Amino acid sequence: MDVSISHYPKERFCTDFFRVINFLQKYGAKSFNCNWHWARWEWLIGHSMLDMDSLPRIGLFELDNEIVGLATHDMRLGSAYIICNPEYETLKHEMLLYAEKNLSENGISGIYIEDNDAILINYAEQQGFYLSDEKEYVSALDCSKGKFKYDLNGGYIVTDYSESKDINKYFRVMWKGFDHEGEPPAFTEEDIIAKPHFIPELTVFIMTPDGEYAAHCGTWYDPKTREAYVEPVVTIPEYRKRGLGKAAVYESINRCIGMGAKTALVISNQQFYYRIGFKENSVHSLWKKII
Repeated sequence: MDVSISHYPKERFCTDFFRVINFLQKYGAKSFNCNWHWARWEWLIGHSMLDMDSLPRIGLFELDNEIVGLATHDMRLGSAYIICNPEYETLKHEMLLYAEKNLSENGISGIYIEDNDAILINYAEQQGFYLSDEKEYVSALDCSKGKFKYDLNGGYIVTDYSESKDINKYFRVMWKGFDHEGEPPAFTEEDIIAKPHFIPELTVFIMTPDGEYAAHCGTWYDPKTREAYVEPVVTIPEYRKRGLGKAAVYESINRCIGMGAKTALVISNQQFYYRIGFKENSVHSLWKKII
């Protein structure tokens, strides 16, 4: 099998970006790759805090000019992910060696492996990796039965980014929702990295009667996969325990259902998601090696 390996360029939304998107739409969020939805890739490449110098460390494994494997990091080096076309699982050993060499940091190599992926676990053990306590959980919500109901009392209303386009209110709910201190820095539209598959109508906010954003849920959707990817979800601390997070998630997912979604995925095992109907889909453990 004559597989070639190339490095992702030091660019964000280049030709290889869209090639990886197409690969992940076919093979991501499936089989042992459930923690890599195509939207996670777009979230990574479009993140303002991405270290651009780390992009060429990402490896593309190709056969006849078609991507059959991806070895990548997620925001930081030291923890790698291997996403593979299931027809080429024998590549996993070579991909593991690539990840160890190119995606390690500060003398530590790590790779997240789905707990049922016996082939990759075997390769990791042979290479001297050990199982750590760190894990990623993928949870799924069945959307095939139609839209979800929620109550929104107290004068709160639903809006989205297509209606308001207020970038500073958007960033304030994110800043406060992730428990940062003080007020966020001011932004303009020019500060935002435009993501190719961003849909403003799926960027939902729950707004207070006085116009403040109290909760937010963003989803990503493409009809090729019929999967909604939930990222991110926040509620400002003083508005928690009022059902606003649930309302934001359900409203955003409902809009995806209206576009044809049959499943919603989130990378989390927070009880909040289980309480609103998500169920554990897969567990991915971090295997480490001191190099």
